[in-house]
Amino acid sequence: MLCEVFLPVYCIARGGIMKLSACMIVKDEHDMLPQCLQSIRKLCDEIIVVDTGSTDDSVQISESFGCKVYHHPWQNDFSLHRNQSIKYSTGGWILIIDADENLVSKVSPEHFKTKLEKLPDEVCGLVCTIKEKRDDNTGKWYGNRFFRKSSGIHYENCIHNQPKYEGFSGMTDLVINHHGYSLSPEKMKAKYKRTETLLKQRLANNPEDYEALKYMVDIHMANRNFEDAIACGTKSLELLPVISPEKMQTYSGLYFRMAKSYLSMWSETEKKEHADRAVQWAQHGIKLFPDDIDLNFTMAQIGYRADDYNMYKKYADVYTKALHEYDNPPELTQFETEIDSLAVINRSVFSVAKEHRDAIGMMRDELLRGNV
Repeated sequence: MLCEVFLPVYCIARGGIMKLSACMIVKDEHDMLPQCLQSIRKLCDEIIVVDTGSTDDSVQISESFGCKVYHHPWQNDFSLHRNQSIKYSTGGWILIIDADENLVSKVSPEHFKTKLEKLPDEVCGLVCTIKEKRDDNTGKWYGNRFFRKSSGIHYENCIHNQPKYEGFSGMTDLVINHHGYSLSPEKMKAKYKRTETLLKQRLANNPEDYEALKYMVDIHMANRNFEDAIACGTKSLELLPVISPEKMQTYSGLYFRMAKSYLSMWSETEKKEHADRAVQWAQHGIKLFPDDIDLNFTMAQIGYRADDYNMYKKYADVYTKALHEYDNPPELTQFETEIDSLAVINRSVFSVAKEHRDAIGMMRDELLRGNV
């Protein structure tokens, strides 16, 4: 039960300012839904909720915030339900957000929507910084979350759905925190199982779906099926339609995952061939993405395990520099239509937690002591 009933959000634009609709898919989100709705209720003129079969009080929570709730049975297709929510929206702009997320904005709703109205017509999408909250680890990347309704915005793919629209993107300094991986072990197991089922559905429909293969790598690694992870990663990279590094930035993480899988196999078997393959994959990735945080951490780790201080230091220095840039990104204007900087980080980065930062120092100290 809710402790209080919140005033509903306005469902019409206030004072003639640009109307903004939030579009959501919800099912059994009692724990996280209130935080999400509280973060957007002042910014959005309407909140559309497509409930796909909640058995808890998610519908009641949504209604207490004044959301427009529509009921559709779950059909194993995130894009289908995402597109349903978009069709119900009446705003000139829409915000896509999930129940396990919350929006952080430093500007007033009125100022934000005034800026929306002044955007050039060709700017039809706006990018937010997505922060992935995983215990002590906070990953970060950029993603389109605001869309002009007239751009034809819709989503494709049953899982890991992607937005499709006409027009250009602009950059904002808005942040969306994602808490979807800060779940109990039981809920995480169920989440990975659902994702695996839908990814296999995608691959059954298209065995050469390189994006689905990329995501299957994470599933196999979570289940410690490292050989399967390597097989999926290799096939995904073989099927990529482009080889230009700047166009495959989101796939840089695959090289890290391949190296990490071989490192895990090395730890389990002590076979040198696994260590050699880890080095090969990490170095291949670094040739394409020389400042990649995860790849340089991995190579520093390999140098430490090989008791090779020079190798460790070479990559630890790059890691430390890249980590500083990660922690101190360039300041963004409220709306910036030049998005070349978007390629700096557009995937989740893992080797940034306190344990990784501490490990770099620990490895250095142990190697130096051993060389005295």
